[in-house]
Amino acid sequence: MTSPSNDRPPHVAVLGDVFVDLVLAGLAGPPVAGREVYAQDSTLAPGGSANHAVALARLGVRTHLVSTVGDDDLGLIIQRQLRSAGVVLEDARHCERSHVTVSLSSTDDRALATYLAPEQGPVEPGPHAPLPDGVVLYLSSTATDGAWWRTASAQGSRVYADIGWDPSSEWAVESLEPLAHCHAFLPNEQEARAYTRTDTPQAAAAALARHVPVVVLTCGSDGALAIDQRTGEEANVPALAVEVRDPTGAGDVFVGGFVTADLLDLPLTDRLAFATLTAGLAVRRLGGSLAAPTVHDLTQWWQHRRAARGPEERALQQRYEFLEDLLPRLAADAPATTSTDEVPA
Repeated sequence: MTSPSNDRPPHVAVLGDVFVDLVLAGLAGPPVAGREVYAQDSTLAPGGSANHAVALARLGVRTHLVSTVGDDDLGLIIQRQLRSAGVVLEDARHCERSHVTVSLSSTDDRALATYLAPEQGPVEPGPHAPLPDGVVLYLSSTATDGAWWRTASAQGSRVYADIGWDPSSEWAVESLEPLAHCHAFLPNEQEARAYTRTDTPQAAAAALARHVPVVVLTCGSDGALAIDQRTGEEANVPALAVEVRDPTGAGDVFVGGFVTADLLDLPLTDRLAFATLTAGLAVRRLGGSLAAPTVHDLTQWWQHRRAARGPEERALQQRYEFLEDLLPRLAADAPATTSTDEVPA
């Protein structure tokens, strides 16, 4: 597939389960039976595959959500938030109940409690939907059971696969069989090591590279690493040094940043750096998908970094110099609003 032409933004279809995320942040510790703990803040936001969709839409990507959305009270709120972010819902199927996840977030990590609504089966776009440049999906979702995304892959769409935590702890290698139809796989380090039975992220990436052309591993505070077999590139980019307020959905925001940069055919190191930047700005704000930065946020951050002085700032300026060309290209189609507070800090 060739990258989108300069006169139009990439078009991506996001496939998977949408959740209503209720985030409680700033907890001093986990809840204990018979006791009550207090959060410092809370929010309600689209979650699951909607994290990918919002992150992409805020970067100016034409984003269609191919999923099931609930028409209950919580689901209607989420639908309004998705449309406000620029996500197209015309290929979404409506149902009575929403999936709901409560995210209990501290500065170190978060714990999740989830209600799964009755299974709705695979969802496919309408018969006249255009072939997308990219498809983003969760391998662990039953929504991926349909054949349309495999057909899209065969016709030239780049398929980007994410995967969730395996609650069975079996980490069956068979779960990775759909990677034969994928362009890239973007698990976190723990998931990658568990599926490959390896001890290091480098070994896990090398093992996964036998299944898919592009492998990207997110490693939390250690940044991200990747292998692109098409170009022979390997890259390792450190995480952005920020104060973490809420890590909910950060991995999905990272995927949105990487997909955007990949569809524009940036070098691998720049793709990783851009994804790391989007995730780094997101964790400074509460709300998962709704914390995903817009192009305006990224532009503010870059302008501040570019004007700063000092050895650490010079290193950032060199690493993110590619933003000089990328941000104007994205800004032509991106929302003009700012999503994050005090972006330059």
